Amino acid sequence: TLRGRALDTGIPAPAKSREGDGRMSRKKRKRPPRPVRVATVEALVEVLAEEIPARFLPRILVDLQKKTAEALESASVPFQKIITLGTARRLTVMMEGLPSTQKERRFVKRGPPVDLSYSPDGIPSLAAVGFAKTAGVRVTELVKRKEGNREYVFAETIIPGKKIRDVLQTLVPDVLSKLELPVSMRWGVGE
Repeated sequence: TLRGRALDTGIPAPAKSREGDGRMSRKKRKRPPRPVRVATVEALVEVLAEEIPARFLPRILVDLQKKTAEALESASVPFQKIITLGTARRLTVMMEGLPSTQKERRFVKRGPPVDLSYSPDGIPSLAAVGFAKTAGVRVTELVKRKEGNREYVFAETIIPGKKIRDVLQTLVPDVLSKLELPVSMRWGVGE
């Protein structure tokens, strides 16, 4: 029996099951739920440059990492890690743990007070129509909320997330143009 073999080898015998016959219970044990994994992407951006003096490189790399992190956060793109590397003619940014698509963003804009936005009959005034037009929503989509002592009209807009590749194509040139360089250099096509 299994019990006898376990004793011969010096391995402790399995605990008795509830039935008490020495066999392991065949009941399935509940496994803990698996964590939900979100598909993540890595991105590598390499920038070729003119000769960068060695004494400027550490400061440029720190600034590049900081500006990239700020830009990703402002674009609603979470990340796990940003690594910057560089040589005299190259700057690289490695971004790890990026989602495959950007999070959708929700904007709430406060408009005029309700008493100025609607007539007593509930008909929208020019103020409500103008606010809805500038907010990019229909007048029927305006929401009334109380803030402080007054009730205001609010416009809520949801911008769907873009693919991360499209986000990075607009984000990287912005980051490079905002780098603080000790020696003036121009990024781009010289405009």
